[in-house]
Amino acid sequence: MNTLDITKNQMLSDILEVKELAHPQDVNSHIKQGWKLIDTYKASGLHEKQVIKYCVGWPKTAGVLSPSKTTPQQKIINRKSFIYSL
Repeated sequence: MNTLDITKNQMLSDILEVKELAHPQDVNSHIKQGWKLIDTYKASGLHEKQVIKYCVGWPKTAGVLSPSKTTPQQKIINRKSFIYSL
């Protein structure tokens, strides 16, 4: 095992949660929140089209993973409840 493998294994032992992302905008958003880019790789998408996938991880050193940091692209919408009466 070379030193690169040892370093990567040490980094992975610090990861609490892993996600696979497909869009660079999502990756950038996750990185701004504290996620770490673990790896990138090519995959076959629809109709055998080559796509790049991104693997990101939430490190222990970044603290407790809150629900708002698991899906940064989703926004919580406060909807008002309507009460109907006859």
